[in-house]
Amino acid sequence: MTSLDIRGAASLATPLGRSARCGREQNEILRLRQPAVRAENGILVFVGTETDYRREYGGRPVDVTVDAAGKTLLPGFVDAHTHPVWVGDRGAEIGRRLAGESYASIAASGG
Repeated sequence: MTSLDIRGAASLATPLGRSARCGREQNEILRLRQPAVRAENGILVFVGTETDYRREYGGRPVDVTVDAAGKTLLPGFVDAHTHPVWVGDRGAEIGRRLAGESYASIAASGG
């Protein structure tokens, strides 16, 4: 098993999803002070306060510990996708834009 701890952060903010408050939908955010995070085999197994972390995981070995040194922890969102309709090299178009040519002009010539 591979384990990773993130400790020492000042705060953590993460979305909880949508809820109805005051008769309207809004996104809810979890905010924690002095958080700790643990992952095992690439899966988050704990997100909570440092106090709760010590109670639940204190004394357990960990492979890697990251010192977040007073930072705020936020989830990372990666939108890795492609647009097959634009298959090919667009380097020449980028060069034309960098030279000052407009998008409209490039599109009119088939770019």
